[in-house]
Amino acid sequence: MPLFTPITTFDGLPKENEDYETFVMDLKARLDGDVFEHAKDIASFANHLGGSIIVGFGEDKKRGLAGKRMPLTDAEAKTAAEAYSNALRDLCQPRPVMTPDKVAVPGGTVLVINVWPYPAQVVGVRLPAKEGESRPNEVYAFPMRASTETTFLEPEHVHMFMSPEIRRTIILLNAIPPNAKIGIIEQSHATYHARSLQVDEARNVLIADGTKVVCLDYIRTVFEESKGAWRIMVVPNHGLG
Repeated sequence: MPLFTPITTFDGLPKENEDYETFVMDLKARLDGDVFEHAKDIASFANHLGGSIIVGFGEDKKRGLAGKRMPLTDAEAKTAAEAYSNALRDLCQPRPVMTPDKVAVPGGTVLVINVWPYPAQVVGVRLPAKEGESRPNEVYAFPMRASTETTFLEPEHVHMFMSPEIRRTIILLNAIPPNAKIGIIEQSHATYHARSLQVDEARNVLIADGTKVVCLDYIRTVFEESKGAWRIMVVPNHGLG
């Protein structure tokens, strides 16, 4: 799974007609939608792995590729940055870390809204009441990025994302590059050297090499021991099944 890295320079932008939208990148030709849509996009990334909303970049939906850059004027970039900042302030609770970064490109500017993952709890988006609607003022939805789309958590699933320890573990596991050397260590036992990892949040498990399974609750910590070498420490007697 791709890792979120804030995009702040031209080299960090996707390549035209080559790169894809991902879990951590959303392309928009222009600022679109209302304030709820902006807040929803911010919260969906914060509730997963973080991500970048790139305004001023087209998308080839038929091929699923990044299209051509569609540069914004300085005034358009300012308007878009203010729209996302206002949506964060007015509708997101709690407020994740977000930065609007202007990236200079030939012909103008591309605006990148970088959103960091929020491991402490899920971020809700307040639903503005419609005119004449009778209901409590504080009604929230909980969006989450899934593949290249946004889904909404059902009430009975929200509690699954309320553990900051497990949220942090999931973020760190997804930060491990595909070609890394991975050692899964259970205290007093030999290290298992994994070739591939998959995080299945719905089942609350980490799957190594397609068959070895460990519950996310039993992972103590994840860290990069040295460049390209990662270690996953597991609670004793709760290792790979």
